Amino acid sequence: MIDKILVIPGYKGSPNGHWQTWLQTQYPNTERIKAIDHHKPILSQWSAQIQQYLDQQTLPIIIVAHSFGCLAALDAIARKQLQSKVSGVLFVAPASPYRFTSYGHKADFPNERSIVETLTIRALGVLGTMVVSRNDPWMNYDHACCLASDLGLLTYDAGYVGHINIESGHGPWPEVKALIDDIQLQVQRDVNSFK
Repeated sequence: MIDKILVIPGYKGSPNGHWQTWLQTQYPNTERIKAIDHHKPILSQWSAQIQQYLDQQTLPIIIVAHSFGCLAALDAIARKQLQSKVSGVLFVAPASPYRFTSYGHKADFPNERSIVETLTIRALGVLGTMVVSRNDPWMNYDHACCLASDLGLLTYDAGYVGHINIESGHGPWPEVKALIDDIQLQVQRDVNSFK
């Protein structure tokens, strides 16, 4: 059985041509979080919308998040203890929390503190992988690897691939499908081991 997949885009969304939009055509049981304003990266609002979505689910899902969406998803899971609602996560090219404030993008609110102190960062208690890029302009490679470790996630080194978005040439991206399939296989193994 294939788990439901929740796609969480990052700041400014994932328009046509983005790998997340392509991904939605690859799995029949995929939804995109709809109640988020992708042009207003406000962690508390995004996290609350994700929590609300997860609360409504009857079966665990796999979250596939990109950029700021990774920060909102990890905050939602850790803050509300929603591990029972999430069977796995795939976080791709997370954005640095230092680039955002409680009001939005740091460039728009330069005098405000970053969200790094309010973001709930701890082991998530779910299976998952963080895909990191060695030249991602939104988060330093070493910081991304440390974040993956803090969250208890595997790290997948994608190489020098930018922010893994349209600008870096990531439209149809079979590699992400293989990573999701691997998470689903691990989830199924865990389920079978408890039978």
